[in-house]
Amino acid sequence: MRARLPVWAGASYKPTIRFRRNSWKRTTFVVRTRRFWRNQLRAGSAYLFPRHVVNIRIATLADVPVLLALERECATAAHWTEHQYQKIFESSENVRSERLALVAEERRTENSEASDRILIGFLVAQRVHSEWELENIVVSPALRRKNIGTRLLAELINRARQTNTATVFLEVRESNQAARAFYANLGFRETGRRRRYYADPTEDAVLYRYGRTKFPNKACTSFRH
Repeated sequence: MRARLPVWAGASYKPTIRFRRNSWKRTTFVVRTRRFWRNQLRAGSAYLFPRHVVNIRIATLADVPVLLALERECATAAHWTEHQYQKIFESSENVRSERLALVAEERRTENSEASDRILIGFLVAQRVHSEWELENIVVSPALRRKNIGTRLLAELINRARQTNTATVFLEVRESNQAARAFYANLGFRETGRRRRYYADPTEDAVLYRYGRTKFPNKACTSFRH
């Protein structure tokens, strides 16, 4: 009587090999979560902000022509006139309202002369009572996704903490998905919308807010420039 063959006889068969602990390999690829980016933003981490490349400083009236040129390169930015930029630097008698303009300045070397420094981004914000409104933020299109915008926002948030203001808020076009994802990853929360707020084309504005009822009274991490 012929012996019965196993069901897998004549077919391609490979025995199951169990994974062994000593065969595991450590990888260096890590997916950065939203919590990671928020913690880096709060701490002013050197991971996000290479100190020898970019300097964040307060803008001056002499920077206006460059601010205007940078803004014109960004279609999604708020487009202002030269006169509106100049008004940022006018002194105000209203102590409850102030304007702040920050610029990101790229340096070729640690001790670069002023002529070797290039403005690659800026931010304009206004403080009214206990809140800061982000009015405009622009980064050179050639240098996006290099944490320049993150660093500008981090400096604004640090200054908000120093003045004990409660929140930073802003509005963005509903269709600007890249900007909305950027703010959400940094911990801004969507709080509402303004119907038909924008023109050319007509579109809703989505409102975002960052912060708690009051910032903690502890010194924020400063950046070395």
